[in-house]
Amino acid sequence: MRRCFRLIFVACCLAGCNRSEHVPESAGGESYASRNSPAAVRPSGEPTPPKREEATTDYAELFAVIVAGAKLPSPEGLEDAALEAAAEALEGFDEAESLGYIRFLRGRLSDPSPWVRATAAREIAWHRDKLNLSAENRDLIEVFAELLRHENRWVRKLALIDVDSVIGDMPFGDDAQPLVAALAACLEDSETQYLPILYLGRLGPDASEALPAIREASERTDHAVISEAAEEAIQRIEGRTE
Repeated sequence: MRRCFRLIFVACCLAGCNRSEHVPESAGGESYASRNSPAAVRPSGEPTPPKREEATTDYAELFAVIVAGAKLPSPEGLEDAALEAAAEALEGFDEAESLGYIRFLRGRLSDPSPWVRATAAREIAWHRDKLNLSAENRDLIEVFAELLRHENRWVRKLALIDVDSVIGDMPFGDDAQPLVAALAACLEDSETQYLPILYLGRLGPDASEALPAIREASERTDHAVISEAAEEAIQRIEGRTE
């Protein structure tokens, strides 16, 4: 499942980094995740069951678990079983439940917490994709463009992983430019060059403004995989692929 792959990918990408960094959640102090943590919504510590009587009453609870699983460092007391159960429940949503969940999530895109905003944007994109509504994901471009420029590197790295859910095979045209600029800026960090290059290549001609940044990153790197990815991205952006 895509969600399980992401959990493994996050662990691999972020292994070895300093997890002591902290992102302030809001001026009010208490974060969304802490207000709605698994311990708060389910004191017994039991995982969220995948079967529900009324799905609409569980959106906040399920989302709180998913947010807690995305936040770094991982909250104390978050059980893998709870995260897996929440993910399984969300994967099992039918069309009506997915549409209701998307409506719920749109209200979280302006949350003070960057973890909430990033997770909400990713979840919206995934559920739209499930419903063949990926064309609507252009309204998430600004959200990810802002997160990719966040001052905290943890937020930037997770946004860089999650933006994959928005970048599809369809052209975004001028709407893609905020994302193109943010991805190009990510190339300045030698630790996060591969994914931005990959995504820019997938955007094709829409990413033409990033060509100088891609070429510069390719010239600076000593890693063959970066150089190869850059060459392939340049070919796709210039329309030279077969």
